[in-house]
Amino acid sequence: MIYLKIAIYARRSEDKNGEGESIKNQLLSCKKYADAYYNNALVDEYWDDDYSGKNMKRPYFEKMMKLLRKNYYDILIFWKLDRVSRNALEFLELHKELEKLGVNIISVTEGFDPSTPAGKLMMTMLASVAEMERKNISLRVSANMDAMAKEGRWTGGITPLGYESVGTKGKKYLKVKDTEFEIVRNIFKHYFECESIFKTSKWLKETYGIKKGPSTIARILKNLVYVKSDEDIKSYLNLEGIKLYGEVNGNGLISYGKVDKTKDVGCETRDKKDWIVAVAKHEGIITGKEYIKIINTIESKTNSGRRGTGEISFLNGLCKCEYCGGYMRTKQKTGRPYRYFICGQKDQGIHECKNVSLKIEDVEETVLHELENYKINEINYKIEKKDTKPIKALIEKKKQQIRNLVLKVSEVDDLEDIFLDQIKELKSEVDSLEIQLEEIEREDLLNQVDDYNKKIFLKSINNFKVAFKECKTIESKRMLIKSLVNCIYLDGVNKKVKLETKF
Repeated sequence: MIYLKIAIYARRSEDKNGEGESIKNQLLSCKKYADAYYNNALVDEYWDDDYSGKNMKRPYFEKMMKLLRKNYYDILIFWKLDRVSRNALEFLELHKELEKLGVNIISVTEGFDPSTPAGKLMMTMLASVAEMERKNISLRVSANMDAMAKEGRWTGGITPLGYESVGTKGKKYLKVKDTEFEIVRNIFKHYFECESIFKTSKWLKETYGIKKGPSTIARILKNLVYVKSDEDIKSYLNLEGIKLYGEVNGNGLISYGKVDKTKDVGCETRDKKDWIVAVAKHEGIITGKEYIKIINTIESKTNSGRRGTGEISFLNGLCKCEYCGGYMRTKQKTGRPYRYFICGQKDQGIHECKNVSLKIEDVEETVLHELENYKINEINYKIEKKDTKPIKALIEKKKQQIRNLVLKVSEVDDLEDIFLDQIKELKSEVDSLEIQLEEIEREDLLNQVDDYNKKIFLKSINNFKVAFKECKTIESKRMLIKSLVNCIYLDGVNKKVKLETKF
């Protein structure tokens, strides 16, 4: 006897706690339906708990879909349409895909079977209604959050350093956190003294033992939450096209709505005129004038170009620190004509490193000298094609075992449970072996490309001096060296340069 195979799927949203929509109740309803209409069918249950339905990327849903695409199941049953999808386009695409695979899909509570003409019509209508409902909920939530933000309330998310959120849900505000507030005040104070994000990051670690990289320091400095509401910040925001809600009174600010989270997939940056900045209840740290100065300073340095990149050296991106493994960045010391490679981790204050700087000109000269003196007749590695016959034979053997067990299931009723478990285990083994086979075939394909490029590679290394002279730009020189070198390790303490070549 050959049984129908049914997949049951349930999902509970992060914001749904009602008993009626619990995973347990959804599965129970679907199981009762399967028992009533498909007697003696084989049923597997899948569920995702605390997952939004905004997109189809849910772990057990994806696992189930993988098996559906392999024709493992005949029917998919779910409690309600919005358990598998939240918009008409996604759901209709899912229905179209499963229909081609011959899989019937059934919604239990909405009482229809989309394999019938009437069911297909109802499917389209319900999908549209579900999408409209989700968008309405999303817009209502967004409107409520906007209203809270305009009143200066804390709308949630990661609490800024120096504050804590207090109050009940929907009525939360920020309050100074004494253990951190003074540290943040000193971060601003130190930045005003040195006007360097990197130095401020290093100072924070040395003074308080707090590791926060330059990007985090920049976010703190640019965060409006630390700005006192005054006429200067109001004018600045107005020039930026941003309305300030509330009366200026010296309290800190709250900002919200910089990205649109009502989109089906991901987020989209909103126009500044749609941002919400409001006067809140918490204590601020810097004045509007000081904030404007910070923004202007950061932007002027950003526009002048990032140090350590671009057209400084053809070795950019290839050099690493011999001691900590971090990338070396280029730097020119004030008042000196020479340019240097310096450990980026050390320079940014991310961690301590004993390495010291090396002149770029000296490193470039050493690298070129070494590459010019390499002479090889053939690459000292051989590209061997892996034999896929054993794994293919093993896959076929296991598939034959599955076929044999399927025949036994139809002949012997008493042992069907044992045979079905064995079939499931063998299918899992076949899936794993097929993934291994795909990886081997992919590697072989890449090796064929490598084999094709061997002659070009040999020509580049054996005639490096000529090839390098033919390169007219820094980028072309960099690409030539990258084709021959994996990495260059710099040891400024011992004045050593070590090449990790590809041959």
